[in-house]
Amino acid sequence: QHHCAVFLQLGHVGPSNPAHITGVQPIAASSLSGDQKPQEEDAVARALTTPEIETIVTKWSKGVERAKRAGFDGVEIHGGHGYLINSFLSRAYNKRQDEYGPQSFQSRAKFAIDILNAARQLVDPDFVIGIRFNGAEYGLKEGMTSEETQEFAQIFEAVGYDYINVTGFGYGPSSLHLLLLPEQIRYPEPEGAAIPLAKMVKWPGVLDPPAAAIKKMVSIPVVVLGSLDAEHGGRILREGWADLIGYGRALLADPELPKKVIEGRPKDIRPCMHCIQCLGCYDDQKLGGLLPLAALVKRCNAG
Repeated sequence: QHHCAVFLQLGHVGPSNPAHITGVQPIAASSLSGDQKPQEEDAVARALTTPEIETIVTKWSKGVERAKRAGFDGVEIHGGHGYLINSFLSRAYNKRQDEYGPQSFQSRAKFAIDILNAARQLVDPDFVIGIRFNGAEYGLKEGMTSEETQEFAQIFEAVGYDYINVTGFGYGPSSLHLLLLPEQIRYPEPEGAAIPLAKMVKWPGVLDPPAAAIKKMVSIPVVVLGSLDAEHGGRILREGWADLIGYGRALLADPELPKKVIEGRPKDIRPCMHCIQCLGCYDDQKLGGLLPLAALVKRCNAG
């Protein structure tokens, strides 16, 4: 009724599955323990067998089909952060010795490619399927570099993904994962390996460089996000670093943000205060203790 497209993001947290809450051992491309684990706090994941990968591919494709039947205009396959698809893309996770192993960009991307190919068998060609993945990884010796993600971007375009949503992730010290919340990296004080990253962070826009690098290599739309405000979002579009701007918390603070930009009323936008209260809504004792969206908006507006 509001004349806008609605996409559904489909993801699998893989090695990031909180086993202490779910009681289920995480799964990943490889089983890593001790110093091998990219994220020390993660439980030891179980490596997937090839038949299990094929089963998950089928389930993912059926999820895409259900989204189509439910009336969504498209889906986004989440392959970023420390999630399942990323455990295949990143050499820091992927130690396999089969066709899904780290021997080439194509083999590392095969899982994500298989998901797209299977989904395309179930939905119309005009149904949008995009992919989100890390534009760069920080804090890991074998983490994905911007040059590597440029290669993946070209592969994903070639196989038929309709757009790319660029995210990013950091490992090691607890503050590195806050690349997703860049204004938090400097607060209260960066420590250890986070110090070099904090010096690089020009918030907003921490993900601009990897997104711009990917944009140079593909013709499909590129989305960038990262605590962006309307002014910086406009600059990204003017400079051609990306085609679309992603807003998350900013829309919790002011759902009317896009409308106010279109109407030339930027001063009327209620800004996100970066208090992170919207991320403090999980009940640690059980999975799914998430406040309704309306309650989050109310909390932000009250602030």
